[in-house]
Amino acid sequence: MTHSLHTDSQDIAEASIPQTPPQGRFGAYGGKYLPETLIPAIRELEAAYAEARADAHFLAELDHLQHTYTGRPTPISFA
Repeated sequence: MTHSLHTDSQDIAEASIPQTPPQGRFGAYGGKYLPETLIPAIRELEAAYAEARADAHFLAELDHLQHTYTGRPTPISFA
């Protein structure tokens, strides 16, 4: 019998994370703190982000930029 403590603890951790329903947390009233006029743009952004997350080239470029660029000092850093 093989037993993995990591798998069990991971399952428990994942089960304890509350899952947000796709329509949000407020039932018929919606679920995003956004003005209604921005909803179409946000949906477009969500679709583009989902597409980008499936693109290996995008993820590699993002990883590279996060390691070499993000967090570097800028002229405004010492303000």
